[in-house]
Amino acid sequence: MKTHLLSISLLLLSMGSCVNKLDYDNDGFENHLVIEGYIEEGDYPVVMLTKNKPFNIEASEETVNEIVVRWAKVIVSDGEKEEILVGHPAPGYFPPFLYKGNIIKGEAGKTYTLKVIYAQYELTAETTIPKTVPIKEITIAPSEKNDSLRQLTIHFDDPENQKNYYKIYTQVEGKNVRYVPALGGNLNDNLFNGQTVSCKISQGIEKLPAKNVHSDFYKDDIIYVKLCTLPAFGFEFWKDFENEIINGQNPFIPANKNLPTNIRGGGTGIWCGYGKYEMRILNEIKNRQ
Repeated sequence: MKTHLLSISLLLLSMGSCVNKLDYDNDGFENHLVIEGYIEEGDYPVVMLTKNKPFNIEASEETVNEIVVRWAKVIVSDGEKEEILVGHPAPGYFPPFLYKGNIIKGEAGKTYTLKVIYAQYELTAETTIPKTVPIKEITIAPSEKNDSLRQLTIHFDDPENQKNYYKIYTQVEGKNVRYVPALGGNLNDNLFNGQTVSCKISQGIEKLPAKNVHSDFYKDDIIYVKLCTLPAFGFEFWKDFENEIINGQNPFIPANKNLPTNIRGGGTGIWCGYGKYEMRILNEIKNRQ
């Protein structure tokens, strides 16, 4: 039996637009909690919880209110201490509610355990935070598409003799409330182990359906770029997630695949640790020589 799941992230991408009901059979549908949780190096853990829904629902504000889980017990442990995360409204997130810690901060090399207790569920997951890889430089050049746009390229040195996975995020001041995953920003070092990497940064899609979206940035934008390192599972999850976003824009290839999960105990979703390096860019023309 195939279970169709609507995760918090996929719902986020479908809201704000008219979404037609998909013609899927609900036979075999199973209830799950959906977890989207992370802990970044130098920051506190964040967890968002929802209930899953079949694919043939209509996305609406009422749908969001129905699926948000607000009364769970969410516990994070670093192997030495643990804390119960506090749930609170979170403007700028969608759905606008999350659980956040204020004691345990992420450290590279450490393993973090998540436990979620809600109703009949007791879900667990583990993740580690890989060592951060710093950004060497971000260069800016005029876009070939439009005189008012600028193209950004990120440069960093991939460490030798180790397997590395990367995820790039951007945030435009005044436009994005939080970081948005860059399109095509999921990388592994199969082809560039131990080398200097230069990768064009393309703006991510914050909400679907996407209209008037530029992969480049406007010349007056103030941009924050975040280069994250993540475990192998996190890379596989976000690679599949991005494929679903792209397929979801194609009416002939609907997004109907269940994403992989590292959540145990009857739930789905992701709990992931990230190393991170951030850089603020004033978008002025700086051609790389």
